[in-house]
Amino acid sequence: MLLKNHLLITILGILSTILFGSYFYSIVYAEEIKIELDNGKANIFDPGSTIYKVVGVSKKVFGISGLQVGDSEHSAASVSNKSINLNFALKVPDPTNSAKMSVKNINLYLKVKSIEGISNGKKIYVADPAYSQVDIVGHDITNATITQDGQMAIVILNVK
Repeated sequence: MLLKNHLLITILGILSTILFGSYFYSIVYAEEIKIELDNGKANIFDPGSTIYKVVGVSKKVFGISGLQVGDSEHSAASVSNKSINLNFALKVPDPTNSAKMSVKNINLYLKVKSIEGISNGKKIYVADPAYSQVDIVGHDITNATITQDGQMAIVILNVK
C-alpha cells in the first residue's frame, strides 16, 4: 500500500510538471526553511523598520538535516514595509561526516510584495528574492512569508 501511494505521488508529480510546469510541482512537494526571530526593536536608523535577532532555524527540506544558527554578534534581521534583510551565520552539517559542521554566512535580501494585517496584531508580509537566483544551502528560494507578532517574527523561506 505504501509503495502504491509513493508511486501515485510520483506519477502525479511528473504529470503536474508536464501539464502545469514547475509551479504546481513545487506546491505538491513544498519544501521550506523556517527562521525564528526575537527581541524586535524599532530601528533608529531606518524609521518604520524593526530589527530582530535570529534565534532559530528549522527545515522541511529533503536531504538537509541538523541546521543550526551559528553564534554571531552580527546575527540580525530587518523587517520593513519594503524589504526583509536576513544576515546570520548558519551551521550546516557535513553530509559525509555528521561530526563536522561548516559555517555559512547567510545574507538574504527580499522585496516585500504585499502586507496583510490581522486583527490580533499580527502582520504578514509576502516577499520575493530581490535577485533572480538566490539560494540557501544549495536550494533556490522561490518566495517567503514573514509573520510579525510584536517582538517575535517567523520567516518561512519556500525553496526548491
